[in-house]
Amino acid sequence: MGTLTYLGRTLADSTDRTWSLSVHGTVIGASAASKFALPGSVETYVRQILKPQTFLGNEITENGHRREPYLLTWAGAERNTQFIHAVGNTRFAATPDGVISTRDGMRLAQTTAKHNRIVTGPTPAEIRQMAWQLMCVPEADGVDFVWGEYVREPDSVWVLRRDPETIRFDRDHPSITRATALIVPIAHEVIAALDSARLTAKGLSF
Repeated sequence: MGTLTYLGRTLADSTDRTWSLSVHGTVIGASAASKFALPGSVETYVRQILKPQTFLGNEITENGHRREPYLLTWAGAERNTQFIHAVGNTRFAATPDGVISTRDGMRLAQTTAKHNRIVTGPTPAEIRQMAWQLMCVPEADGVDFVWGEYVREPDSVWVLRRDPETIRFDRDHPSITRATALIVPIAHEVIAALDSARLTAKGLSF
């Protein structure tokens, strides 16, 4: 079991695919929330959530999963596999990649492997993803965004271009507060639309 079990708000464990799929389409996770960029696109977001999960990954996603333990170790983080719901709301949840223990409490860790790109920080979608995680885990003081830049060698092996980089986002960071103010109202509308879909012929006509 992952490191956030002690919070007592676990909906699923990401290592158990059957368990994880059992909550698919009923709960908004951080990946879904990261797409909430436009208040007028609720119908699109509902469609994306209800769409069957058919993508099984590719070479790049496989390398990203393989590198995650290294990036977590670099960040001084313990891996988390718990899908944790927000306080008082079982419809909003997130699975932070890792947790960093601090003198005063804890921080979350969000890791990502970037391929054939030079990166200076998180994308807007990654900011929204981290804001959602912090909303679901109010016990955390902030989140560390940790990335590694991988390039392909002539022998087709992905290698780290330079040491991983980290940017720290406290809970009150302007980017986090702006993203939270944007995505949470959208999320409530999406939940209402999902519930309406189930009450009308088991889904909206998309």
